[in-house]
Amino acid sequence: MSDYLPFERISYSKPAIASIAEAVWIWFLTIDNFSAGGDSGEVDIYTVPSGFKAVISDVLSGGDFLGVSCYWIPGGDNIAWIFFEPYETKGHPFVLPPVALSGETIRFEVWNDDTIIGTFRGVLTMWRVPGSKPENPKKDEPFERFRVGDFSSCQVLVLPDGETLYLFHRRGEDKENYLRFKDYGKPSQKKLASFHLQAEEAGEILSTLHAEPQKVKGVLTKYEKRYNPLNSTI
Repeated sequence: MSDYLPFERISYSKPAIASIAEAVWIWFLTIDNFSAGGDSGEVDIYTVPSGFKAVISDVLSGGDFLGVSCYWIPGGDNIAWIFFEPYETKGHPFVLPPVALSGETIRFEVWNDDTIIGTFRGVLTMWRVPGSKPENPKKDEPFERFRVGDFSSCQVLVLPDGETLYLFHRRGEDKENYLRFKDYGKPSQKKLASFHLQAEEAGEILSTLHAEPQKVKGVLTKYEKRYNPLNSTI
C-alpha cells in the first residue's frame, strides 16, 4: 500500500455546511431577441471586489438557436467555449476550476449562427471565497452592495443600447436589488437606476422579458418611476 498517497476523510459540521452554501453564487444570463446571421454580443458579468476571489465551478449555455458562447477573464484564463444546438442546454463542470482574482472581471460573449432570432440563456456558478479581509457595504443600497459583492444570486439581463440590468439578493432576503447600468465595465460606465423592489415585482420583470420582451421597457419604467422617480432615465 506504500504506492498510495495518504488521505484523510473530510467531514463537515452543520456550521461549516452553512458557510459553504453561503459562498456559492449563481449568475443567470439572459439575452432576448438575439439577432440571427452570425450576430454577437458580449457583457461583463462581474468584477471580483477587494478581499475576494471567485472559483468558477461550472457554466451552462443554451438558446432557441444554433450558437456558440464563450466565458473568459480578460487578461487571464479562458474559462470555456460551449457550442449548443437549438433548444439544447449544454454544461461544463470544471475538475480544475478557473479562478478570478480580486479586481479581475468575468465576461461572456455569445454568437447566433442560426437564421432565426432567439433567446440565449446561460448560468455561471462560482464559489466566492475570501482572498483577504472582505469589505462590507457602507449602507443598504444596491450600487454599494453590488460594488463589494454583498449578494449570493444575480439575474443579468442584457438590454438594448448598451444597458445591463442586475437583479440580485442574498439568501434569506425578502427583497430584490435593482441596478441598471449603461456601458457596464467600460470607462463610460454610468449608473442609471438603483433601488430595492419586492421579489414578486422582480418576477414580473423576468416573466415579461421572456414572454413579451417588447413590453419589458414599460415594466421597467413603471418600477423606476415608483421607486426611483428623481433619477429615472428610461
